[in-house]
Amino acid sequence: MAAEEESDLIDTAIVIKNIPFGYPEEDFAQRLFPQLGLVPPYAFNYHRNRSDGTFHGLAFANFNAPHEAQAAVDKLNNYELERRRLRVELKKKLPAEEEQRQRLARQSRRQVAQQSVPATEYTEPSMVIQDDTTAAIQAGPSIEMSGNFLDPILRPRIVFREPSTPVSQSGMSSC
Repeated sequence: MAAEEESDLIDTAIVIKNIPFGYPEEDFAQRLFPQLGLVPPYAFNYHRNRSDGTFHGLAFANFNAPHEAQAAVDKLNNYELERRRLRVELKKKLPAEEEQRQRLARQSRRQVAQQSVPATEYTEPSMVIQDDTTAAIQAGPSIEMSGNFLDPILRPRIVFREPSTPVSQSGMSSC
């Protein structure tokens, strides 16, 4: 059973939990690792909430060699940082289904990012006639005009106001 659990771990990646919310990300990798005599990871990032970017005390670090990751686990696990005890472990592999779901989500995000083109690169639509006299409009990237995509200040507004008092032919209002 222990061999099966070990095969579910990524031996060069660690998860760091219970990090003080106000502790700077740069200090963690650039100061704390060297201070403890650890090899700094080649990749280190705080996990932030997607919707609002807040940090909730979780980080990931990737190392070049398994012994570097294990040394970080040994030194950092139960290490007290700003009166909080860190919990550090090797990162677990995701189940195949979850890995596939996340891969598809990353691809989808990349496609959306590639499709969102700045307004300066917008091309005018052109008419293309296809077989069977079917016409199709070929346009530059489509930009959704509804929802929260645009800043509320920049959203187009149509204002129609009826006159509050009848206006006579001479332009004077009748009282």
